[in-house]
Amino acid sequence: MRESVTAAQLCLDGRGGFTYVVALMRYIMREDETFRYELEPNYEVIDLLDSSDFQGIPGFDLSVRKTCYERDNRTPTLIADRAPMANREDLWSLLDECGMDYWDPLEWLVRSPRRYIGDKLYFRAVPEGAPGVLGMEEAVASAANSPQAVGSVLAALCAGDAVECEGEPLGGAERKVLYESFMLLHEKASRGRRAETRGGGPAARPGRRRKPVDELMLREAIARYRAHEWTAAKAAESIGVGEATFYRRIAEWEQQEG
Repeated sequence: MRESVTAAQLCLDGRGGFTYVVALMRYIMREDETFRYELEPNYEVIDLLDSSDFQGIPGFDLSVRKTCYERDNRTPTLIADRAPMANREDLWSLLDECGMDYWDPLEWLVRSPRRYIGDKLYFRAVPEGAPGVLGMEEAVASAANSPQAVGSVLAALCAGDAVECEGEPLGGAERKVLYESFMLLHEKASRGRRAETRGGGPAARPGRRRKPVDELMLREAIARYRAHEWTAAKAAESIGVGEATFYRRIAEWEQQEG
């Protein structure tokens, strides 16, 4: 029997401004109109999060630590709370605004700019290519002198990429230690940049010229940040400013538009 499969990453934006990939979800639709949802939690990422950012995945009991949760011919709460169902009156207009001419709730959640406000979770497309593999020795050496390298290591950990030490993968506990150590470095560097901007640093000197930013690039950065395609750090980097400045530019842009 023929079937179609849609896959998406379940994510949230959390500590440090990084995107945490907490699970992979698949929607399998068969030609006889039966269907299945499969959820594969990424426990190595989930275990990095505290309760202020992550309170679980609606409809799934993660305490049993299953590798894969399956729902046959039942729409999980996670999907039902976020996507339009097949009997909704304005279904086709909602599909049309996402460029879709068929009903696939998971694909709609990936494409739609609408966001559920009940929690921080959202879906995004699975990136093309094989998952990354991070060598810990090189990462630690690079991070000693580079805030950007610290951010790259944290981004890899939050994405659930493999981390190896001398060719052996790190376990969850080891990843947690590496994450906490690098997050402290990242947060310290962020505080230093904010302090420099606020008082006495080069960015705060009287008469210093405001750094120009291309308006089209700024609009794109804000749009991608709001759509959860980019973190604040990536959006800020795309226009050549710090995160604090990026947030100020958002506020200024909203005032101009409002």
